Amino acid sequence: MPRKILVIGLPVESTSVTHVNHAVEAPSLFDFEIVIADIDSVLPPVCSEKCPVDEYMEVKDEEYFAFAKLIERLFKEATYLLSKGGLLVCVMKPKRGLSRQYFDKQRLSYSHNYASNYQWVPIENLGRLVEYGSGKGIKICDAKNVFDGYLQMKETFWTAFFKDVDNLGVNYKIVGLNDASKPVAVEFSVEKGVINFQPRSSHPNSADILIGCSVDFFRKTEELPPPTWITDITVPNEVADRKQFAVLTGEISKLRSTSDNLNEKIQKETRIKKLLYEKHETLENVVKESFEELGFVCEKKDDKDWMISSKIGKGILEVTGSDNTIDVQKFRQLLNYLLDENKESGDEKKAILVANHFPDLPVERRGEPFTEKAVAESKVHSICLMPTSELFNLICNLRLGKITVTDIQKRIFETVGIFSA
Repeated sequence: MPRKILVIGLPVESTSVTHVNHAVEAPSLFDFEIVIADIDSVLPPVCSEKCPVDEYMEVKDEEYFAFAKLIERLFKEATYLLSKGGLLVCVMKPKRGLSRQYFDKQRLSYSHNYASNYQWVPIENLGRLVEYGSGKGIKICDAKNVFDGYLQMKETFWTAFFKDVDNLGVNYKIVGLNDASKPVAVEFSVEKGVINFQPRSSHPNSADILIGCSVDFFRKTEELPPPTWITDITVPNEVADRKQFAVLTGEISKLRSTSDNLNEKIQKETRIKKLLYEKHETLENVVKESFEELGFVCEKKDDKDWMISSKIGKGILEVTGSDNTIDVQKFRQLLNYLLDENKESGDEKKAILVANHFPDLPVERRGEPFTEKAVAESKVHSICLMPTSELFNLICNLRLGKITVTDIQKRIFETVGIFSA
């Protein structure tokens, strides 16, 4: 058994291993032979709580530099761990990270630095290939892999996968695929060592199970591979048990497929809940998806959020989130877009401002979404002011068959001032 094991960011019961809750507390990785880490264990708590998946949260310079310094240290230590034949096991989660804004003196404009939770793993460009998703269906690709038992547990699920691993420049073996045939468990050979990515698990002893698999990984490398002729030899009950196992595997596969399809349907159905609490780019994307469900075609143009069109007419859609009541300043940019667009095209377009006010509060406690001045200004320019809670209600009513797409579009284009579903 390897002498030293380090577990980072995962609850563990074993007293024979070194355990820390966060990577910043970890001793040098190259002091160990096995390191098992939650990929998010490098993120500061503020990012873990607030940063959405597939996004970077802008922070102060000192917070960003502390994160970048930690990543640089772990990258060097993990590289040395692998160079001496160690094993790094990472529990996959979606890509997230921190950013900082700075002024580029050469370009005379503002730019950003970015650092993600995958950047400390010594495989170049790895984080760019990680994509968010979720499900429980996992197809085993290597029947001899020591992590198969972990993958087959009912508590194991995935929330991220690799879009592609062919162009990373390292040898790899895919251990598990989701139902879309995307890798959710992969073994990378780096230097003399191995980096093993595994999906998540809700099992209370998942870290201890990963420890057992990791120890078996080292033990397996010391065992002789079975010769080809051994397959011709059977033991009592082996044939019948294998047949029964094949039947059960087929039934489990069907149940997983049904479960994953239902889970995917639930994820799509409930995505509109983000209308009620998101603020930034995620809010913009969910608003776009909602308007597409309402029958609009949405396209990007210049700095505008979305240009929308339907048989009823065309418009400019702007999205904003605010911790306060939305004031007139929020849609002055929209008004400028509207005037420029009408002048450029010669067509009269409808301006629509979708706003999520006080997103941290329940909808019934938020009060008025727009100030009296904002409402008055919107009526001067025939702007539709739509709270995201009303957009949410529109989608629900459409799904319930209480209103048609055509009726919805007419009401949006006819509304001046605050829209009500």
